Amino acid sequence: MKIREDVIYVYDGSYNGLLCAVFNCYTDKFIPSEITDRRDTLLTCRYIDTDKDKARRVTRGIRSVMGKDAEHLIKKAYLSDFDDKGVAIAQFVVLGMKEGAKAINMLATPCVDRVHRMAKAVGNETHRNIEFIRFSEINGALVSVIQPTHSVLPLIAPHFVSRFPCEKFFIYDKVHKQGFIHDGGRDELLSIEGFEPDAHGEEEEKYRNLWQVFYDAIEIKPRHNDRCRLNHMPLRFWEDFMKASR
Repeated sequence: MKIREDVIYVYDGSYNGLLCAVFNCYTDKFIPSEITDRRDTLLTCRYIDTDKDKARRVTRGIRSVMGKDAEHLIKKAYLSDFDDKGVAIAQFVVLGMKEGAKAINMLATPCVDRVHRMAKAVGNETHRNIEFIRFSEINGALVSVIQPTHSVLPLIAPHFVSRFPCEKFFIYDKVHKQGFIHDGGRDELLSIEGFEPDAHGEEEEKYRNLWQVFYDAIEIKPRHNDRCRLNHMPLRFWEDFMKASR
């Protein structure tokens, strides 16, 4: 399927919206130069309405022709923040509808390689956030604010639901304006435009001070190595980690 350099698809940013954009590639018989949820462009835009029936048709096609592994890969790549993810996923689906399940292993094809790299980046970011996330107790609940480079909150939330099944906690993704609430039997992913946690209490401050004492006590001063610290924990995690640790 050819690329139309003069057309851009604009969708609502949802996964179903992206699948509808892929559906439109087939009805229009071309792939646009960009598939994006941004509307700040001077090029010719075609606004894609999100239609659940169309999204279901694309989903059924992916599952039946490409397989569930390909669907999982596409969903993971969708969570990335790369600007070219829409076009790469559309090209991958078009290829998969033609080649079937083997398309997922055709890494010499640029769009397949690109989708795999996007999914890998999301996977790496998921592991980093699971490892480095820290909670503070505020008003009887565990609260954490994260700033991931990709939209990984839907992937990290199940880990903490499993780890803290009886706790009440809230994780807020400051970059992607998403929040996840776990409260007893309630698990909910929400779009939240802005959130600032309340001030923590005296008990929380005691634990932060204890952590700081422990942190200072175990360091071997003559072996202080900032480069090594950066290798183990990238600088972008320091702000949120230290806020929740002191």
